[in-house]
Amino acid sequence: MAMTDTTLTKADMRPLPGSGLRLVSFIWIVAVAAALIASVISGTLTGALLMTGLAAIVPAVLSFILSSVSDKEWARVAVLLAWTALAVTATLAIAFLPMAFLFLCAPAAAVLFKREMVIEAMVLSALAAGAVWYASRWGLTGGLEASAAVSDWAQAAGPAATIVFMVASMFAVAGRGEPQSVNAAPVVADDDGAGHALTDIAAPVLRIGEDGQVLSGSESSLPDATGSDINDLIAFGSGINMTPRDLISAAIISGADRSLPCRLSAENDSDLDKKLFVFPRGDSADIILADIADERAHISRLEAQGEQAGKDADSKTLFFAGVSHELRTPLNAIIGFSDMMRSRLFGPLPGKYSEYADLIHDSGQHMLDLIGDVLDISKIEAGKYELSYDDFDIADVTRSAMKMIRPAADAAEVILDADIDDSRPMMIRADRRAVRQIVLNLLSNAVKFTPKGGRITTKVAKDKNGAVTLRVEDTGSGMNEAELAIAGTPYVQGEGGKKAQARGTGLGLSLVKSLAELHGGTFTIESTPGEGTTAGINLPAGDPDGDS
Repeated sequence: MAMTDTTLTKADMRPLPGSGLRLVSFIWIVAVAAALIASVISGTLTGALLMTGLAAIVPAVLSFILSSVSDKEWARVAVLLAWTALAVTATLAIAFLPMAFLFLCAPAAAVLFKREMVIEAMVLSALAAGAVWYASRWGLTGGLEASAAVSDWAQAAGPAATIVFMVASMFAVAGRGEPQSVNAAPVVADDDGAGHALTDIAAPVLRIGEDGQVLSGSESSLPDATGSDINDLIAFGSGINMTPRDLISAAIISGADRSLPCRLSAENDSDLDKKLFVFPRGDSADIILADIADERAHISRLEAQGEQAGKDADSKTLFFAGVSHELRTPLNAIIGFSDMMRSRLFGPLPGKYSEYADLIHDSGQHMLDLIGDVLDISKIEAGKYELSYDDFDIADVTRSAMKMIRPAADAAEVILDADIDDSRPMMIRADRRAVRQIVLNLLSNAVKFTPKGGRITTKVAKDKNGAVTLRVEDTGSGMNEAELAIAGTPYVQGEGGKKAQARGTGLGLSLVKSLAELHGGTFTIESTPGEGTTAGINLPAGDPDGDS
C-alpha cells in the first residue's frame, strides 16, 4: 500500500485587461472599416476620406499594440490620451455635435483597467470637451475644417462606431471570471505486497486485529505500539460518538474504507491535527495516521481567499453598476440635444443633418436601454435592487406594455394577441415598474425572434389562491435543448440571439428571471425548434415579506 502527498493547485480564470483591450480595439477597427466599405459601395470614397478613416483607427492600433503591456501605468495613460486626442481632433475638424460622442471612448477604454482610471478618463474627456467648446466659440479653431464629404461620412460613422466600442467594452468587463481554486484530494493506492509496503510510508502505519490490538507496524509507527490497544493510542474529538476500535470494527465488517480526524491520546491538549485512515484486510485492518495540520492551514487560507473573492465580486458588481450609471448621464444629454434637433426647436436643419439627428437619437436611446438593463442586473447581483410594492391590476399593466411594444410589432409585421381573463379584476401586490419591465422584456424578445406573419399571444390568469400566471407565446424560431439550458443566464445568448438583426446584451430573460424571483415567483420557458417559444412567470398572491 502506498500513499501520495496531498497537492493543491489554483487556476486563475480572470483574463488580463490586455485581452479585453485587444477585443474592443479590433471591434473599433472593424466598425471604421465597415464605414469605409459602405462609402466604396456608394461611390463616395475619396483620398481625403480614406486618410480620415486611417487616422480614425490610430488609437485602436496603438491600443492593440500596448495591450501586451496594459498592466503598466504609462501604457494605460497612453491609451486614454490617444482616444481623447481622436475626439478632440474630430470635434475641431468636423463639428462639436455629433462628434462629441467620441469623448465617451476614453472612459469606455478605462473600464477595462481599474476604477480610478475611469474617473480620471471622465475628467480628462470633460476638460478636453470643454476646451474644444470654448475654443470653437472664440474662433480659435480655424484651418482645421474638413471637406463636406469627409464631414458627412465622419458624422455618420463616428457615433455608430462609438456605440459599438462602448458595448464591446462593457461585454469585455462583464465576461471576466473570478479566481477559482481546485483541490486535489489525497490518493491512496494499494500494492500487492502490502506486508513490506508498510515500511515505505513516512506516516505511522499499523495493522490492527478485530479485537483492536496492534499486530504490527511500520518503522515510522508509534514506539512500543505492538500489542497495545488502539483506544489507548488514538482519541477522537468530543463530538464523535465512537472509539477508534469501533471505527476499525465497522470498516472490517463492511469491507469499506473509513476515515476520521483524530489526535494522539498522549497529546490531550492538542487539536485534531491528524486523520485516521482505515483500510480493511479481511479479519484485520491497516491504518494510516496522517498529519493534517498543513491541510487545515490550507483550508483556512482557502476559506479566507473565498471570502475575499466574494468581496471582490461584490465590489466589481457595484463598480460596474456605477460605471453604467455614469454613462447614462452623457447619453441622456446626447438624446436630449438630438431630440431638440429633430423637433427643429431652433430652426430648420439641412436634410442630411436631420437624418443624422434621427440616427444619433435612435442610437443613443438604444444604448441607454442597454445600459439600463446592465444597471438593473448589476443592482440585482449586488443585492441593491429594492422592490416597491403596491396594489394594481396586472391586466392593465399588461395591456399598457402591449401598446408600447405594438409599433415594433407592426414594423416587424407580427400580430399581437391578448388572452386575458376579464371576468374579474386581477389585482396583485407587486412592484408595478418591475412587472411592466417583465412584460416588455418578454414581448420584445418574442418580437425579435418571430418572423413576418407570425403571432404573439399574451396570456394572463389568476388562480383561486390569488397567484398570477403570465405567459407570452410566439410562433418564432424556437430554441433547442442547449439554448434552453442557458436561457436566463446573464450576458449569454443562444445561436438565434447571435444571428438576430437587433442584437442585445443577453440580459432580457435574465432580468425577467431575476425580477420574478425577487417577488418570490418563478420563471418558466418552453420551446420547440421551428415551432415557437412560451416564456412566462408565476407570481405569488402578495408580498413574500409582508401581508398579501
